[in-house]
Amino acid sequence: MRRLGRMNREYGAARVLSDSERACTYYGLTPGSPRYERCVRREVELRSPE
Repeated sequence: MRRLGRMNREYGAARVLSDSERACTYYGLTPGSPRYERCVRREVELRSPE
């Protein structure tokens, strides 16, 4: 979203991680599981600036 100019520049690292974890939980993944950890890493990548 940030690449498309839709995210606020003040969207910090802690917020990125928190939102990523929340998204993966919403997807039904169990926190701490390998799939959850992969999901969080992917979400963080997609939400972080280039």
